[in-house]
Amino acid sequence: MGFVMTELVKSSVLQDRLDEMDRSPAWLADQIGVSERTVYRYFRRERMPRARLMTKLVTIMGEQAVSAHFLSAAVDDAQAGA
Repeated sequence: MGFVMTELVKSSVLQDRLDEMDRSPAWLADQIGVSERTVYRYFRRERMPRARLMTKLVTIMGEQAVSAHFLSAAVDDAQAGA
């Protein structure tokens, strides 16, 4: 049985893209070779994928979605530190 998310995951570009693709976080985890929990951590921007996984994410989900998701996190971090 897969990881069950018990807390609300704030909206993320990656989650929105998965919804558009009619795919689940479990599917994405299987595609890139990580746990479903790790996918949720990517959604919440608690973790950043390593280069190899980032390449897989771009291939599966599209460069625009992946860039927008992780770049917006960098902007948020920069603004929080300002």
